[in-house]
Amino acid sequence: APILGIGGVLKIIQTGAGMGWIIILAILVILGYVMVLMSVTMPRFKLMQKLVDKINLVSREILTGLSVIRAFGRETEEEKRFDAANKDLTKTMLFTNRVMTFMMPGMMLIMNLLTVGIVWVGAHKIDAGSMQVGSMTAFITYAMMIVMAFLMLTAMSIMLPRAAVAAERIDEVIRTESSIEDAKNPEELREHKGVIRFHMSASAIRERRQMCWRILILQRSRVRQRQSSEVPDVENPRWST
Repeated sequence: APILGIGGVLKIIQTGAGMGWIIILAILVILGYVMVLMSVTMPRFKLMQKLVDKINLVSREILTGLSVIRAFGRETEEEKRFDAANKDLTKTMLFTNRVMTFMMPGMMLIMNLLTVGIVWVGAHKIDAGSMQVGSMTAFITYAMMIVMAFLMLTAMSIMLPRAAVAAERIDEVIRTESSIEDAKNPEELREHKGVIRFHMSASAIRERRQMCWRILILQRSRVRQRQSSEVPDVENPRWST
């Protein structure tokens, strides 16, 4: 696009048709038109990036807390929350896309008006005998080259708002200071061979076994003492065999 624009300007200067002011006027109109569209859409593009982050956050919260949501029966509330975030993003994207759809029709209108203006002024010059028909045709061709170069630049400028937001985020990440600070003189770790040692493990197990046997013997002795102290009653169904 820059090569086409610069080449078209140089060729128009070589023609010497005296209609360069028409090209300058068309370029100024194109720049003003693009600036108006950008001023309208730039805040929405920044908001769009935040809404994308919001919908990603809501989706991540729903996925990570799915079991808790089902346990408390909050499926309907979470669906409403996701639907609200989705609607906000949809409205913002529709607004920006609808505004940007006016760019290409406006550019084509400016280009056609430029052609009409060149033909109008060129016809008067041809009628006065100060300009040839071939010069006017060449001037129209070079003017279209310049306008097409600006059309390409404006088409690329559609991505500039989102690119600017992404660049700001990348800059924030780069400027963020790390919480982990490296030592100025780090020590090199040498290779060590580890040894696993079981210290007093067998004796501990034996002590636990002896304790278990003691508890079991004590319980059995208490049961025998109770049985020996009680007198059986034949009439009682519990002692009948």
